[in-house]
Amino acid sequence: MLEAYSTVNDVGIIPFRHPITTVVGKPIPVPALEEGQTDPTQEQILAVQQLYIDELFSIYNKYKDVYAKDRKQELCITD
Repeated sequence: MLEAYSTVNDVGIIPFRHPITTVVGKPIPVPALEEGQTDPTQEQILAVQQLYIDELFSIYNKYKDVYAKDRKQELCITD
C-alpha cells in the first residue's frame, strides 16, 4: 500500500487536500510471443485482459471495506 498526499494549496481544480491511497496487486504473468509471432492474437489479449480484471476485482474486494467504507456503488467493469 502506498499513500500520498496532494500538496496543492486549496485553490484551483483540487480544492482540498485528501490522502490518495494506492494499492498494488501481484504481478500478472504475460506470456512471451511465440517465435516468429510479431503481434499477440486476440485470444492472447483477451486472456491477459481477463487476468487483469480478475486481479482488479481481487484487490477491490480485499480492500474495499478498508479504503472505501462510504462507497456508493461497487466496482463495475463495462465492455
